[in-house]
Amino acid sequence: MRVCIIGATGMLGRPVARRLADDPSLSVRAFVRDEHRARKLLPKSLELRLGDLRDERALDAALDGVDAVYLNLNTPFSPKAKFDPDRDGTRLVIESAKRVGVQRILRLSALEVPGAATQPNPWWALRRKADTDRLVATCGLTWTIFRPTWFMESLALFIAGPLCILPPASSTALYWISGADYADQVASALCNEDSHDTHFVCQGTEAVPMRAAAMRFRRAFRRWALPAPAPRIGMALAGLAMSKPRYFLDLIDYTNRFAGDLLAQQTWKILGEPKETIEDYARSIAQTGDFPRK
Repeated sequence: MRVCIIGATGMLGRPVARRLADDPSLSVRAFVRDEHRARKLLPKSLELRLGDLRDERALDAALDGVDAVYLNLNTPFSPKAKFDPDRDGTRLVIESAKRVGVQRILRLSALEVPGAATQPNPWWALRRKADTDRLVATCGLTWTIFRPTWFMESLALFIAGPLCILPPASSTALYWISGADYADQVASALCNEDSHDTHFVCQGTEAVPMRAAAMRFRRAFRRWALPAPAPRIGMALAGLAMSKPRYFLDLIDYTNRFAGDLLAQQTWKILGEPKETIEDYARSIAQTGDFPRK
């Protein structure tokens, strides 16, 4: 099977790229904007095609001849951004796939919790993810949508030099999944007809509150990092002036309100059960050389 990854150099795209590149049954290419960065971050066996999602000719050339396209696209931190790679980029990829004859699309989305989108004033990023999921599910291609809880890779983002920034405390326990375990599920979906035209909730097997997970990662990866609690009021004040803190605070609030239930049993049955603990993931960074960064 021939697969094109779009978003391969992203924090959550790199584990998928490594896993698919190791599969002898797959021929994998990546559509990237920065060749130098891609050569540093991605397996040497990946074929690279250069271009931007908004360049129709380059996108068509990247998708020409492949059987499936896998999307790992970012949502901007502000709804005012002129181009949303996840929403607008997905639409452009679908249009290109139809032009060149790609039959299948797989997409990394976000955890959808029953009832969350119907709450008063739902988060704009949640609405956009849901709209884009509907676009994929009605586009006429064979589709698979992955809806994850928080990735263990996010825990490394709390390490800032000598500090381990601790998110606001919450009792909600999240089912953390590593990028490697998720990549195994993507690889399984590619060769499993039971994954056609369906979505999968992607969660790990152990539920851990966010602050406790950050501390476990710190102990396993950088024990000497000084814990530094981030008060919610401070993040809220920063969010008044900057979109990035506001986005992360909204993400944390949404997660703590809606993402505490285990919903992935069917995913494990079809695509395989995750195995890595937070400590396993922390140790794997030395093996892969891939310290997460956005």
